[in-house]
Amino acid sequence: AVTNNAPVNFPTGTTTVTWSVTDSASNTTLSYQLVTVNDNQPPSITPPPDLVSNSCTIVLGNPTITDNCSFTFSNDAPVSFSTGTTTITWTASDTFGNTVTATQLVTFNDTTDPTITIQNDDLVVNADIGSCFASGVYLGNVITNDDCGISSSGNNAPIQFPIGVTIVTYTVTDTFGNSVSKNQSVTVLDIEPPVARARDIVVTLDNDSNLNIPYNLIDSGSTDNCSIQTFNIKTEISGRVISEEREIPVEFRTGKMIDSKNSKNSNLFKLTCDDLGVQQIIFSVTDTSGNTASTTVNITVTDDFNTCGEIDPSPEPGGGGSSPDIDTDGDGVEDSVDAFPLDPLEWLDTDGDKI
Repeated sequence: AVTNNAPVNFPTGTTTVTWSVTDSASNTTLSYQLVTVNDNQPPSITPPPDLVSNSCTIVLGNPTITDNCSFTFSNDAPVSFSTGTTTITWTASDTFGNTVTATQLVTFNDTTDPTITIQNDDLVVNADIGSCFASGVYLGNVITNDDCGISSSGNNAPIQFPIGVTIVTYTVTDTFGNSVSKNQSVTVLDIEPPVARARDIVVTLDNDSNLNIPYNLIDSGSTDNCSIQTFNIKTEISGRVISEEREIPVEFRTGKMIDSKNSKNSNLFKLTCDDLGVQQIIFSVTDTSGNTASTTVNITVTDDFNTCGEIDPSPEPGGGGSSPDIDTDGDGVEDSVDAFPLDPLEWLDTDGDKI
């Protein structure tokens, strides 16, 4: 009998087939045969479809590959795509080195803007103590993102934020030049009140029986961390309230101590002949943010020009008036010729301003 161990299907490569011959006396002889099977058939490959993308996040997909044996595949896609069309080559190889290639076109143009997220869209802070600005302001966290990468990011925040609202603009640009901006509102509040300083004053009624109290006469160096905007004088005289608020002249609007000795001021207050004598008044100043401070001083109202008519030569305390035979302040100048009969240090009014 003649037999062999040949398989039904021969694998690729070399297979040894053993032949056996046996006679009627049971004598057996063996013989060997080598069968070599070669794979000359390359795989079949269909690449993924062509792509058009405006984002750096590009998913190529997978090719479709068939082969009578086992296979592997790869492509030469770059890590990042440049603007335009890139040809991707897919290669499939079987275990016998048979290869096949196919191409896929990827057209890329980045038109996607980066993103920016601001922790606080609207921020409110107080000004630094003693200053008309806020410094060291923490604006919060800012998160930027782009699938192609960020080339630059920043904002135009100042080192010192002034009182009021400042708009901070954040700008982010990606590696392909796409840019986006977002605004943040930073509001700085001035909650610090001014410091009101005033001096006791002696003033006289003018020829119209009015009392002139300019700001630079009563102020004694009021200060504010920003700027004093208005002033106010209040008093109660004979059961009536005198209250008038006026703007501070431009030359006095400063955050530093106000020098009020050498400037003129046309903001005048008025009293009448019924108010002669020593009165207590409240001097108030208000800054540009509405913070107010006040102080109390004495004002002595006189009638140096006898505009209120004849007054008893021996006035009661707190009263006013003058007499041609009286030297009230004891400065050696009779009241009839003394421009300031209650002030021993002054008696001449050389500029005629009654002060």
